[in-house]
Amino acid sequence: MCQAQVEKNITFTKAKPTVTLHGKLTRNIGYYDAYSFRARKGQRISVKLTTTEPDASVAIYEIKQELGPDEDQIVEQNITKRVFSATLPVTSEYAVQVYGKTSDTKGPTSGATYAIEITLK
Repeated sequence: MCQAQVEKNITFTKAKPTVTLHGKLTRNIGYYDAYSFRARKGQRISVKLTTTEPDASVAIYEIKQELGPDEDQIVEQNITKRVFSATLPVTSEYAVQVYGKTSDTKGPTSGATYAIEITLK
């Protein structure tokens, strides 16, 4: 079961297109911190996750179901990629989700702190 541990709405402006957020990675498998925002089709999102936890990962989802159920994941969750950019396909609400761990193969996650920088232009 996946569930948000933290849910926060964030706002971007032309004067402030970048937001930096800090948190603590969940120790529970499938739990995440979610940062939601509204964006227009064609806007570009850039994300940079900084943490000492090797199993931490980030995913971006379109959350208002403007896209089909198999098309809502904009950037796949990937533990090896901590910096990425994507062009958003529709005007909608999106969520950047930060995961501490996605499987129990290596025991519990450390609960390490993280910083995530999100830019929307």
